[in-house]
Amino acid sequence: QSLLYVKKDDKTPTLADQIRDLIHEYQGDRKLYLTGHGVGGALANGMAADIKFNSGSRSPAPAKIDAIYTIGSTYLASDHLAEQFVKAYKAVSYQIVRPSDGVATALRPLPYFNPVGNPVALLGNQATTEDTDHSLSEYLALLDPHRKQP
Repeated sequence: QSLLYVKKDDKTPTLADQIRDLIHEYQGDRKLYLTGHGVGGALANGMAADIKFNSGSRSPAPAKIDAIYTIGSTYLASDHLAEQFVKAYKAVSYQIVRPSDGVATALRPLPYFNPVGNPVALLGNQATTEDTDHSLSEYLALLDPHRKQP
């Protein structure tokens, strides 16, 4: 059974229902930002798609997402989902990726694995021994060169 969408019984809300309910309960006048790195970025994009396209009958209306920021997100979308995602979130979605990021771009040549939102190419190099250009600390150092490094 799918933990996210399939109910164990008629009384138990799915995990997706519980997350949507919590967002509606706590959002109020607050802004909602979704963010993540790598697979976490793919989850943030998936959550945004789920909120927009699968709100279901339990929620009064889809939650308003103010912005989506992903860093080195793994590609997750079919052509159709990528197109619908751009229509829904183009103005508030920023997908930051290094062209040399071997993890984020690994699925690029495969069909059905497309980026979503506004891609933002992050150029530059850091002195590092890492060979994938995927570390969050490298992304943050390039985004803010004055940031104190650990």
